[in-house]
Amino acid sequence: MGANLIVGIAQVLDLLCKMAQMVIVASVVISWLDAPPGNPIVQMIRTITEPVFRPIRKVTQKWGGPFDLAPLIVWLLIITFQIVVIKNIMLGPRLGP
Repeated sequence: MGANLIVGIAQVLDLLCKMAQMVIVASVVISWLDAPPGNPIVQMIRTITEPVFRPIRKVTQKWGGPFDLAPLIVWLLIITFQIVVIKNIMLGPRLGP
């Protein structure tokens, strides 16, 4: 039963990662469309994403360039977490070659 609990937690984490990816995509689309900042949906998405993007922007601004790389970096970190941590938890311990 303990293994099922761990796999269940991994599935919930995977779902949360997928939801985070959707919010990142929404944030990027909102920035492309220059959506009105007073819109409640825009405010909600920015409230969720900006605290995550801000520390990464501090580093990437030093690199210069016209593009905001923070969403891409966060996206890649989430995918890495899904592959390295969540998928390994779901596969469980492997014995033998």
